[in-house]
Amino acid sequence: MATPSYFLGGGTADANQTNVPRRDKLLQRSGLALAGANTMLRGGALPESAGDGLLSTQEIAGLDLTATQLVVLPSTGAGVMELSSGPGVIALQRALLLAGAAAVVMTLWEPPATVRRELVAEFYRRCLAGQGRGEALREAQRAIKLKHPDPRGWAAFMSVGDISMLRREE
Repeated sequence: MATPSYFLGGGTADANQTNVPRRDKLLQRSGLALAGANTMLRGGALPESAGDGLLSTQEIAGLDLTATQLVVLPSTGAGVMELSSGPGVIALQRALLLAGAAAVVMTLWEPPATVRRELVAEFYRRCLAGQGRGEALREAQRAIKLKHPDPRGWAAFMSVGDISMLRREE
């Protein structure tokens, strides 16, 4: 199976691999639904370069994301797959870090759209102003909490990996 052209890096992964240790089986059962996944699941045709629109965490772990400083995955509820806050989220974080991404910011559940947009914008603003990734997320959460005190919004976000400042490309 070729690496989908709509994702970064190279490498391949066999999602049907049976000799994966038991603790890694979750890498086969979790993933992301990308553009085209709904079309494919409804029996529609996709361009060959789009693959099936599904990217398993095992496929993600096989990619080369070593030049990726930050992956942000705020749940939007737009996909057909159910996002759970348990092992699937952990497997996705783990796969991105195994692939070489320095840091991952994602939500544990789907926050309200307004809060999600405001918090992500505030997080990016702070990162681009020179704050470390961890500090930027924490301070963005504090700022959004003042406007939207319900923790179902601002508390949905978490970060794993490198918390330092983003490197500026010269």
